[in-house]
Amino acid sequence: MTEEKLELLVPEKTVVVIKELAPGLRLFVDLADQAIGLNIAREDFEKSELAFVRQSLRLGDSVLDIGANIGFFAMYMALFVGAEGHVHAYEPIAANAELLERSIRENRFGDRITLRRTAVGAVPGEIRLAYVPLESGSRNSGGAYVLGADHTASDHQETLSVAMVRLDEEELRRPIRFIKIDVEGAEPFVFRGARELLAADRPIILSEIHPSQLARVSGCRPADLIEEMRDLGYECVLLENSKPGESIRNTEGDAIRSVVFRPLVEKAL
Repeated sequence: MTEEKLELLVPEKTVVVIKELAPGLRLFVDLADQAIGLNIAREDFEKSELAFVRQSLRLGDSVLDIGANIGFFAMYMALFVGAEGHVHAYEPIAANAELLERSIRENRFGDRITLRRTAVGAVPGEIRLAYVPLESGSRNSGGAYVLGADHTASDHQETLSVAMVRLDEEELRRPIRFIKIDVEGAEPFVFRGARELLAADRPIILSEIHPSQLARVSGCRPADLIEEMRDLGYECVLLENSKPGESIRNTEGDAIRSVVFRPLVEKAL
């Protein structure tokens, strides 16, 4: 499908199509989702991040996709780890999870991918998410974020109560070798709930750092998150040209950056 045709297909409401990611690997995408679905269809979505995932995974690995959205990375990771590996995917937004489930069935990956329709955080329980559904005019299915107890959603946002789990209490196929995480500023909570897993398995972590969302959701700065991870024995490096680049203690400005948290040394609990 050419880019010109894709431009004509951008709808006012959801339109779900199948995109072939690789020979035999198919993903359900919504063309109304301009930030994610449409860019996947155009083959212009997080190329550097995907290349890093491809370089990092081996057949038989167990991996986590936290904030899996419609499953772009989950599908590729299931391909890369093969029939002997496993992907544990977490996605609390129903519309995204439903597309992910359809893609799991389409690719016959039911034995490779376990989908949990939950959020992930520091303690199990229930949380509120603020988001704008595609049906209400959003152009990004990945913008949901945790709403603090003292905060209210803006007028154009909807709220959703979802279950939250703690990774240290999850039944996972161990060891976990790789984690991809994109949870709109809730990353510190996820890592606090996975201290035992991180100490025992020492996975490589591909993460987004979103300064404004970190401040809104977790009340911290990028430097605070990086220092907290350093206390767990992880170095933060920028992802540059699909590879880990320079080690950093902070990010500059308000730009959203993809980083790799790389284990330095074994860290005692």
